[in-house]
Amino acid sequence: MKRIVSLFVVLAFCLVVYGSQALAASASWPEHEIRLIVTFAPGGSTDVVGRIVAEYMTRELGVPVVVENIPGAGGIIGFTELYTSPSDGYTLAISSSSASPWAIEALSPETPPWKGDDFVSVGTATSLSTVGGFTCKRGRWPDFMTFINEVKAKIG
Repeated sequence: MKRIVSLFVVLAFCLVVYGSQALAASASWPEHEIRLIVTFAPGGSTDVVGRIVAEYMTRELGVPVVVENIPGAGGIIGFTELYTSPSDGYTLAISSSSASPWAIEALSPETPPWKGDDFVSVGTATSLSTVGGFTCKRGRWPDFMTFINEVKAKIG
């Protein structure tokens, strides 16, 4: 579990550092707290995983990672909050695979104010397919492989 969380922290760190052109130009990141939106109510497995990862990231990055539960409409409300947040690298979301923005867009009778293409998946924190999918608002990368290639180039 610790190895998986460590891998996520490296990915999240790279995501946040390179999440937007404005942040990439900043010399002192992180400057303030990071927000982790959980698209489910407190107490469920997604919330627990999110809080464990947030605690680990807080220790590693030296800034608070604040978990904010924004449940409702099968994840639409939480992802709408992520969509309306700035693409500054300081906001992430965690959901289940069945409540990812792509699943919501494909399966929801409601029409969200965003499209799945507005987001980028940045990986998982567990091997459970139902828990731990991390997403950010699309900014710097057009797709996941571009993100991975940039992380590989940076890490060496």
